[in-house]
Amino acid sequence: AEKIDVVGLQEQMFVRKIIELHDKYMTYVNDCFLNHSLFHKALKEIFGVFCNKRVAGSSSAKLLASFCDNILKKGGSEKLSDEAIEETLEKVVKLLAYISDKDLFAKFYRSQDSTIMVNLAFRSLSGIASSTSNPLNMH
Repeated sequence: AEKIDVVGLQEQMFVRKIIELHDKYMTYVNDCFLNHSLFHKALKEIFGVFCNKRVAGSSSAKLLASFCDNILKKGGSEKLSDEAIEETLEKVVKLLAYISDKDLFAKFYRSQDSTIMVNLAFRSLSGIASSTSNPLNMH
């Protein structure tokens, strides 16, 4: 059981690092490159490639689903406040926009007996997809 816990913690840390990486480069695009659409497009392309790679035998969709499940059920290993949980989930939704097979995310998340995040994610993605001004527009 300890090995599973270690692997689970490593997966959680991996997703946290991806979130931090995305935040860092989104800040560069917004602040240093004046929110220029060319840089948003480049960021979208690279995270699209990055977020659709398998990591240690798991898909990013599965890792994100496990991460969300952990955050929602326990507040994560950090015992996050409600506000911090909401902020973290919003960041996950931004990453989910890069995942090519969102149905796979939904499948993994449903298999963990929770639909809260699935509903939140798909509602948010609907808003992202319909927004023409959003750099993550999925056209």
